[in-house]
Amino acid sequence: CRREVMLKWESQVCRPYLFAGKGKGADVAAWKQAARAEHAAIQKNTTAYAQALLDLVKAFERVQHYQLVRAARKLGYPMWILRLSIATYRMPRVVRIGQVVSYVQRATRGITAGSGFATTGMKLVMIPIVDEAVEQYKHVGPTLFVDDLSVEAVGPFKSLPNVIAGFVKVVAKGIIESEMELSATKCICHASTDALG
Repeated sequence: CRREVMLKWESQVCRPYLFAGKGKGADVAAWKQAARAEHAAIQKNTTAYAQALLDLVKAFERVQHYQLVRAARKLGYPMWILRLSIATYRMPRVVRIGQVVSYVQRATRGITAGSGFATTGMKLVMIPIVDEAVEQYKHVGPTLFVDDLSVEAVGPFKSLPNVIAGFVKVVAKGIIESEMELSATKCICHASTDALG
């Protein structure tokens, strides 16, 4: 019942940078990135390539439910489906370690990783953030695979660092405003030359 509604919504919010789905797996994204890097590499002195990989800390666990609602309204997500998902995420639960069981707890944030709509929830939160950066930096190519974001650009050596850094700053600001966190140790940059990197 919900699947048909979700497929329709996903087709309405399709973005070139969204991966995860039929014909758009992580391997497809990686091959496309590798091809762009190779293309830049054969142009030696005229074109440089740089890529930043951004990793969110505990992405699914940190998503605020009110952020899901805000993004759902903005992107035309079916609110009745979101209401069901949030009700499920907020169901009473206990934590058990061995024979010790906690008091009943109720989650106030987070998406249950592995639930049927978890990846859609991450899309809801991430699309507005990436859209804003794309609007400001049109020559940068993002690739979003659920909660993993890579940002790449090809261009003149001198302007490339500012373009990539500008895009990343816009994304980082959006992530902070969404009360999520970028990893201080897992975010990295790759480039076609050591100097550019």
